[in-house]
Amino acid sequence: MEDSEIDHRARLLCQGLVDGVAKSNLCTVTTAIYDTAWLSMISKKEGGVECWLFPESFQYLLSQQLPNGGWESYATEEDGMLNSLTALLALTRHRGITDADSSAVGLQDAIQSAISYLEASLQKVDLDGSLPVGFEIVIPALLAMLENESVHLSFPAKDSLLAINEVKMEAFHPDLLYGTTETTLLHSLEALIGKIDFNRIRHRKICGSMMASPASTAAYLMNVCPWDEEAEFYLRKAVREGPGQGNGAVPSVFPTPVFETSWVISTLFQGGFSNETLGQESLESIASYLEQHYHAQSGLLGFAPLIQADADDSAKTILSLNLLGRPVHAKSLTEHFRSNNSHFRTYLGERDASFSANCNVLRALLEAPGAQDHIADIKNIADFLCESWWSGAIQDKWNISSQYSMMLLAEALVRLLELWDQGQISQLPNALLRDRLPVTLLQILNRTLMGQSLSSSGEPDQPLEPMAYAVLTLKALSSLPWVGNLLEEVLLRMEQSQRFLRECGSSWNKPQYLWVEKVTYGSPFLSEAYYLAAIHRTKKTRIWTEEAKSLVQIAPKEKKEVTHLFCKLQCFLSEPLWKIQACVLEGLAFLPQLRISHRNVLDGEQSAKNEYLKFIPCTWVVVNNIQELSLDTYLLWDMMVLTLCNFRVDEYMETTIARLSETDLKEAKTVIQTLCNEWKPPKHALMNTATTKAADHSPIPYSSPPSAQYPGQAIPAPPSTRSPTLADVRAAISPYIDTTLGHLRIARASGQNHSALRVALFTFLNSHIDQTLTNTLFSSQKLSPTHSFIHWLHTIAAPSVSAHFSFTFLICLIGGLPTPTTRYLGIDLSARVAVMSRMYNDLGSIVRDKAEGNVNCGDFAELTDDDEQVPGDGRVVKARLEELARYERDAVGWVGTRLVRDLKSGGVVKDRARKANAVRLFLGVAELYADLYVVKDLSNNKLHGGI
Repeated sequence: MEDSEIDHRARLLCQGLVDGVAKSNLCTVTTAIYDTAWLSMISKKEGGVECWLFPESFQYLLSQQLPNGGWESYATEEDGMLNSLTALLALTRHRGITDADSSAVGLQDAIQSAISYLEASLQKVDLDGSLPVGFEIVIPALLAMLENESVHLSFPAKDSLLAINEVKMEAFHPDLLYGTTETTLLHSLEALIGKIDFNRIRHRKICGSMMASPASTAAYLMNVCPWDEEAEFYLRKAVREGPGQGNGAVPSVFPTPVFETSWVISTLFQGGFSNETLGQESLESIASYLEQHYHAQSGLLGFAPLIQADADDSAKTILSLNLLGRPVHAKSLTEHFRSNNSHFRTYLGERDASFSANCNVLRALLEAPGAQDHIADIKNIADFLCESWWSGAIQDKWNISSQYSMMLLAEALVRLLELWDQGQISQLPNALLRDRLPVTLLQILNRTLMGQSLSSSGEPDQPLEPMAYAVLTLKALSSLPWVGNLLEEVLLRMEQSQRFLRECGSSWNKPQYLWVEKVTYGSPFLSEAYYLAAIHRTKKTRIWTEEAKSLVQIAPKEKKEVTHLFCKLQCFLSEPLWKIQACVLEGLAFLPQLRISHRNVLDGEQSAKNEYLKFIPCTWVVVNNIQELSLDTYLLWDMMVLTLCNFRVDEYMETTIARLSETDLKEAKTVIQTLCNEWKPPKHALMNTATTKAADHSPIPYSSPPSAQYPGQAIPAPPSTRSPTLADVRAAISPYIDTTLGHLRIARASGQNHSALRVALFTFLNSHIDQTLTNTLFSSQKLSPTHSFIHWLHTIAAPSVSAHFSFTFLICLIGGLPTPTTRYLGIDLSARVAVMSRMYNDLGSIVRDKAEGNVNCGDFAELTDDDEQVPGDGRVVKARLEELARYERDAVGWVGTRLVRDLKSGGVVKDRARKANAVRLFLGVAELYADLYVVKDLSNNKLHGGI
């Protein structure tokens, strides 16, 4: 597709908007079986005879029944359930009717087929999973209506679903509808049949409809008396002029002129199209239309004129008008939709915040005149969005594609940085600018580059719209001043995807079911707008100030060293260079804050070398990205800090504790045991999760260093001029135990998981002292390790590597393992990882351990042949140790595979992927460190670190 054709299609799209709003019937969203079924159930007396009002809608239902007995599941299984339940209800109410198109026998067969489908489909209902908004209200209502038609459907979750519905309905008060208070219940009145007096809500109509919902309006018309001619006119118009164009099918919402117009225009402009390209005359008409309704409704708009306002459509209208050169303020938007929790609500009374709506509000505020006047809201929304990203809570309620959320967030945050860099807004917190935004944007960049949205699968039904989202994401991020040598790969991937989208131009009018209403839907206008914006060539270049460039400070030497080392590792040999570079860039973005944590983990003696520090964040990032685990940033940060603590505590033990006498070393074990046994949760750990502020969860707190909330708060060491005392040990270890066990996301773990962590922490610390005792005896030649290799390895050496402790900490972060089997496998896995890690650690430190007098796996007689009296040649012993290490690595792989498999099929559905991926992350990092130990000894002197 040539550039001229792209421009032509963009002009035609704008002209289509103009034509639609001129006729007051603009709506290109896909039709829905759900709403069509409701229309098919409306009857009206004509000449004393009861007749179906929309027989064409019923015939459409019959024609769309699938061979399996159900109706289409557009994007989710819940779509199929809602469509099929409502269609079945329509079929049962038409029983006994015969006409040229359907006999009574044929109708009964269709009913029985639908029942069979639903009996199987409803077995999959999982109330612990992620269900659509209102599912627990609509489904029970449909089941009750079907029972009135002598159709009884049973499934395992039915009783629980009905119980939830009962609780929900107890909180419902019909008076809410009888008055004038704004409520989205007007959009779903079909779920309230039998529960409200429809005659008392006649005043709620807007242009003949109930919140522009065909299904809701149909329910109203079926239950109101006397007959409402205006409502009938609205429904007939929806059938005749809607996207079904008279075939009987209707969408879930009609019409949608404000929604489609504002979304298309803002998308095209953000894609780089100019006024001239889009057609000045069309744009003037569109601008006048939006401006007229903006002023008529005081800056608060819904998806159609006079429909209940929402933050999304209000924000998109404000954004579009300002991009069109019609300046309008956002004061009404901020005053009406601002919540008490730093974010904005889509609708008043909204329970859960919408991620995309807040992105759209932020974009609107940034483009509105006097953006600095909204700085408090801008900061709060940016905080909320970054908090959502770091928490992994970006799944939006209005679009099911995660790439859509990433696109909006990238566009909003990049624009925020632009305006800040240009001096148009100020007073943004330094922590937001330097800590949150860079990491968030680099993570979005990497997940887009390494995700599936950019890949062309070759499948005929491959979703194209997410690919357009991905290209637009990269368009926004490619201008960042920190992309560096990744820019070439970013531009290449953009070009490849743009070429693919251009080649698929004939498929653009096929809607993608990504948008969420009662069922998912698509819009050809919206899809085409995203395609056009994605493939439009722009020559815009951005010049950043030195201050903006300095927001991410990465030493080229460190980046080169980490990249070079990772490329040598066995586990990454097949990965392209750009992937490693991207992961290192993201990982090193955490380094400034990790260095702050490093300074606070241990006061006193510190090595100047600290080779491990720059590798720690990169190890967790590279596994998360290469394996496409998409685990949340909080989890990654917590494990980075924990790994840092493992290194630093090792160093403290082996430099400070090692100076204790043999008698005091044994007493130190009692001190540690007492501290662990007597630990009590600090007050902050008992705070109610629901009332805890976002800053309390921040991995990089704005007002305090990370060590205040993460394991490893300052462990003071005595001056090197004197030997430590047991009092020094208690003073050092006590705050470490407090901040480890009292970590906010750990303290809320179950009692069983928290107890397991306490035991694991004690074992970790205790084993260090045992290791120190062993080293002391070995170096003084009081111990000759000749017959105790496996005992020493499993009871002293491996536990001091911290793998079991780290794994237990991770399991607390993810809410535990769900079954006795997975918990057993988890313990087995972490023990095997500890053994494997110690073996690979020792493989890389044979020379250093010998010089420092530390016991090493290679010192044991078991690694010599039977006829050898002393350990054999060093190369032979190392080869034997490598063989054993590979054996342990194979065992780790087998147990890990089994655990991941069980986690994917057991427990709460919505938690399965995260738990399985967390285990995969742990395994990947463990194997990475195993390879790393062989290539490079990261340790400072007297140091055995790792996960």
